Amino acid sequence: MDFYEHFWSLPFSHVLKEDVYNEGGLPIEVISHTSKVNLFVGANNSGKSLLMREILKSDLESETLSSSNFEDFNRALQLLEEELLRHFGVYIRFNGNAYTLEKSAITEIFKKCGPGELIRVKLNSINGFLADIQRNTFHTATTRDHATGIGDHLRDRIQESVKIVIDKMAALTVKYTFLKKVHRIYIPTLRTLRILVPESNVCEKLTRQEYDLDANPSINAQKPSLTNIIVENGESFYKNAFHLRNSEYEGEVRMENFQTFLSENFFENKKVKIITDATNKVIKIKIGNEKEQPIQKLGDGLQMAIILTFPLFNYESGFLFIEEPELFLHPGFQRKIIDIFCNSEAAENFKIFIVTHSNHILDSAIQESNASVFSLKKFGKDGLNSLPKFQIRLLQYGDNNILTSLGVANSSVFLSNCSLWVEGITDRLYLKKMIQEYLKSPSCKVKYRNCTKYQEGISYSFIFSGGDNIIHYEFSDELFIKDISKKVSVKYLCKNSLAIVDNDDDKNIVRKRQLKSQLGFNFFELPVIEIESLLGYDTIIQTVKSFPSWQDLDLSKHSYIAPQAYQKKRLGSLVDDEILKTYTKAEKKGRKSFKASPTNKNKVNLTLNCKFEFCENSLPFIKADNLTPSAIKCVEKILDFVIAHN
Repeated sequence: MDFYEHFWSLPFSHVLKEDVYNEGGLPIEVISHTSKVNLFVGANNSGKSLLMREILKSDLESETLSSSNFEDFNRALQLLEEELLRHFGVYIRFNGNAYTLEKSAITEIFKKCGPGELIRVKLNSINGFLADIQRNTFHTATTRDHATGIGDHLRDRIQESVKIVIDKMAALTVKYTFLKKVHRIYIPTLRTLRILVPESNVCEKLTRQEYDLDANPSINAQKPSLTNIIVENGESFYKNAFHLRNSEYEGEVRMENFQTFLSENFFENKKVKIITDATNKVIKIKIGNEKEQPIQKLGDGLQMAIILTFPLFNYESGFLFIEEPELFLHPGFQRKIIDIFCNSEAAENFKIFIVTHSNHILDSAIQESNASVFSLKKFGKDGLNSLPKFQIRLLQYGDNNILTSLGVANSSVFLSNCSLWVEGITDRLYLKKMIQEYLKSPSCKVKYRNCTKYQEGISYSFIFSGGDNIIHYEFSDELFIKDISKKVSVKYLCKNSLAIVDNDDDKNIVRKRQLKSQLGFNFFELPVIEIESLLGYDTIIQTVKSFPSWQDLDLSKHSYIAPQAYQKKRLGSLVDDEILKTYTKAEKKGRKSFKASPTNKNKVNLTLNCKFEFCENSLPFIKADNLTPSAIKCVEKILDFVIAHN
């Protein structure tokens, strides 16, 4: 189980008790369905930051281990207790060590447990007893001095019950072990690497005072290892970096890993060196061959990126709470931050909470399988001098109302150096994966090998035309351009975008020639009938086998088909009519078919009836060594375009 999965639901502090409601209008005390990365969105003053800070300040030990965590454990305890009471007398003797076990004593040892009482106290009280039962020969007796052995069958039954209890206990112990090493790290909006007042940490003190981070009554002062809240706003970066540089070997390794991480993710693979100047107590940074300089001279966006990601290396694990990570960050870096939090090995032992107004961050998060998005709004009627109440709603993946609720359109295309106009989401997924694999291939041409530095959202962006609508755009007609410019900047599109369209069986051939004439280098027609026909034969076969009803696909029943043979064949018909043609109708019964329904215009050459699912399933099987010549041609065209605009 991953670190973050141990904490599927989390409590609010007592401050919000009876003030937070679910979508059905019922009061709640915990937020559930949390993931590795959790976003809170909503209008200004909707309670996003307040909610996140009250999770930050909650008593995780007593509240996170809620009663639901103990149901299985208590059930196992009860069965073992009944087993002991049914078969044992007053005394139990373990290799000479006698335990007095009157019924009341057994009941006390095995009484049901609940939140806050089990982990440190209860486990210790029964652990030794259970271990003795599991390890030793034991006897029952009516007096302390007279013991008789019990049969192997009974002993085996009891030891089996003991093992179940110990397994359940181990699961709770693991969770508690995680809790003990969890750091709670808060990154406020007031953050910078600039030195405002030397050695004063004035912004951190102000943040702690403003949000009562050191004065929460729900936190037990006797458990400082579980409850200390760390404020990471950049002011302590010198102190923390100096500590890593001058600590044991592990600290130095962490700093080296952080420098490599910065190089790969934010500095185009240029070597990064962070220098702690002990004389002036400042951080200097050296990037590639550039002269070292004080880190505060970096652009504000890069300073923010360092502040947001340094905790992943400075701490072993933790809950990371971030206010508006988009501040000063380029949209491309906003996407990069979400990708790091969701997928980077550095973030493996962290659970992250984010308050954001950024559609770029939101757009990235809803594409990740380990991210949850919650919306907040004020709830109920305002009364005189009353405090507000809040309603929280889990927004599922694909909820079209998310961007609408933010009042924004997907405008990232206008903030990158160039854009790739494709027909839909699956085009983007296929092309992105093919580009990644091509750049890893030994056969990648020399001029493209440095293209790994280009990042989506900064160097280029994908935009969707929605089917073949692009061929109807009249790029030479000024009135047409003026009319649709309300929706999309066609001037920008013409100058900095590459329009990629399917061959589509030579559909609209005259119009495509006109577009080619008007756009020139900015127009590319795929050499295949549809995007799926770029896939290699091995990829197609493995994807078909990934569907449950075709997992037993017999490869011996059909022979290899060269990519050139299906360039003009739509994938639905290719799979059903060619790859699976040796299967009889009876053999196909109950199995998935892949052809879309025929239309009046097309009854033979049919596309897939599951385009998105097929695409998702195929991505793991697209490899550098199975890219088709047509796919490589397309990738190189895109890379040439990106290079020309960066």
